[in-house]
Amino acid sequence: MGDEAPAEEAELRAACCQLFESSMRNEARRLRTFRQWPGTSPVSPRDLVKAGFFFVGPRDEVQCFCCGGVLKDWSPGDCPTAEHLKFFPSCKFICGEDVGNQEMLPLQEMFDTVDGQFLSFLQGIDSEDTALPNEPEYPEMVTEEVRLSTFHNWPQYTDMCPEQLARAGFFYTGK
Repeated sequence: MGDEAPAEEAELRAACCQLFESSMRNEARRLRTFRQWPGTSPVSPRDLVKAGFFFVGPRDEVQCFCCGGVLKDWSPGDCPTAEHLKFFPSCKFICGEDVGNQEMLPLQEMFDTVDGQFLSFLQGIDSEDTALPNEPEYPEMVTEEVRLSTFHNWPQYTDMCPEQLARAGFFYTGK
């Protein structure tokens, strides 16, 4: 068994562990289930994914890919990993056993957070349409300081940092 490919080893581990939802052992796939996650939730989809959960709804209901445990009604200060361990202490994943979890690579994370329609739009742009304009589209947003000031209602659950976005030339419209 030592000369098998890593993907095959993960398949064998998953098969022997009787995962509740084996298709959700992939973190990127779990993250994609959070498209309808409530923006007002005090816990982030990334933290839930890292704790083994995928979104099932309604509201803020999530389920573990390994043990099948369901949690909901998240409160400020809740830690998904701690809550998972508290309510489902025998879950092999949360106890640290190798159940074939497939972690996201940094590049995967970036692509999985991009809206699919926006990505399709970008792929369809003709190179003639991408010439740089002579003037900024929003001259009032030229300075980083002004752009940063637009992030006052920025959602707290996101991992994107307003300072970095403003430095890169972005501003927040609230949409």
